[in-house]
Amino acid sequence: ARRGIKVDRDGLVRCRVCRCTEREPCNPPCYWFDADLCSTCALVARAVAEWLEGGHRPSKAALLREVARIRTNWAALRGSV
Repeated sequence: ARRGIKVDRDGLVRCRVCRCTEREPCNPPCYWFDADLCSTCALVARAVAEWLEGGHRPSKAALLREVARIRTNWAALRGSV
């Protein structure tokens, strides 16, 4: 593995954000977007970057509260989001 890329004890690359591997991928399964960044984390990072650039008055704290709300109510929201 290249210097700076996290690997587990079996030598598998770990995502630098969520720490998934090829053996333990995200759900739904991800792929390597970059050498040590999975597609799930890349997608979320891109969405947050676009929101920060284009949102009227983006609030990271408000976003994290909304994420917590969605996680709490995920089953109910799944059909409506």
